Amino acid sequence: MMEVLQVRAAIYSNFGPPEVMSIKDIEKPSIKEQDRVLVRVHSASVNTMDYLYRKGYLLTRFDNGLTKPKNPVLGIDVAGTIEAVGENVRKFKVGDHVFGSCFGSHSEYVSPRVSIAKRNSHSCGVLSHYLRIMWPMNAY
Repeated sequence: MMEVLQVRAAIYSNFGPPEVMSIKDIEKPSIKEQDRVLVRVHSASVNTMDYLYRKGYLLTRFDNGLTKPKNPVLGIDVAGTIEAVGENVRKFKVGDHVFGSCFGSHSEYVSPRVSIAKRNSHSCGVLSHYLRIMWPMNAY
């Protein structure tokens, strides 16, 4: 089986209205740091933080670039399945269903630090993935 090197993601290269967003192929994230996991995204929400980052709200620019976005992929809340784990990861294994917060979740894959992923404690059908993404950012 051939490994996927490109994934689809909703990206933006400039701050502005929804029209700055587009679906493009980007490089698939990898585990470069050994305390990360690779998560296949089943669902990701769109919330207020995504709006503020895309629009270029002044306070978000200190974190995300003053003139253009540092990270072109939006998304904070994510639910999915772990497909790979870093060498130092003991908490999760391949196949675990997780949810949490990490930047870049509007992509087919993300590579968050293990500390922000949480294990789904219930059986994880499709409905569970959609319910899990409502928790992380909206709980704050």
